[in-house]
Amino acid sequence: MQNKFISFEGCDGSGKTTQVKKLVEYLHSLKQETIITREPGGCKEAEDIRHMLVTGDPEKWHSKTELLLMNASRHEHVKRTIVPALTDKKWVLCDRFYDSSLVYQGIAGSLDFTEAEYICKFASDNLEPDITILIDISAEVGLQRSNRATNKENRFEKKGIDYHNKVRNGYLQLAKTYSHRFITINGEQSQEDVFKDLLQALKDKDIV
Repeated sequence: MQNKFISFEGCDGSGKTTQVKKLVEYLHSLKQETIITREPGGCKEAEDIRHMLVTGDPEKWHSKTELLLMNASRHEHVKRTIVPALTDKKWVLCDRFYDSSLVYQGIAGSLDFTEAEYICKFASDNLEPDITILIDISAEVGLQRSNRATNKENRFEKKGIDYHNKVRNGYLQLAKTYSHRFITINGEQSQEDVFKDLLQALKDKDIV
């Protein structure tokens, strides 16, 4: 079985992190060496930048500043964590990658999409996930879930429902644009049913 780079995307509260953990458990059951990582973050240098991005006032950064900070973090993450793991033939499961920046800063943040895409690909050395799993939920459901959680990293949740509707619509747009690598799963099911659909979709593509 060939190792893959799989990213997980979705609105805040979509349950990505839970599904990442379920998939790594499944891969471990198949004796596949796997790492879990996340963005922003994934290594010490990138985690230092993460703190600036996910805490504090929702309007403290302009969208372009956010995009540049996200991609500074991403470059360190790619160089120090993702590429070394892939080189060692490990599976990499990443809780968000550059599609988050294209959606949150590019589409919802009203930046020029082509410029945002160029910056993201430049920062990631053109590394693209083999598969991107979009856990799709409505903005309302996502924010309800996030607000119930004891989460201090809630700067983006504070941006409001209109912003998060743009995020959700942006993801659906990306799923069509990059249909060769996107798998879209209904995230408003139970956690077990979400994972069942996710795993079947990966099997249908001969990924696992």
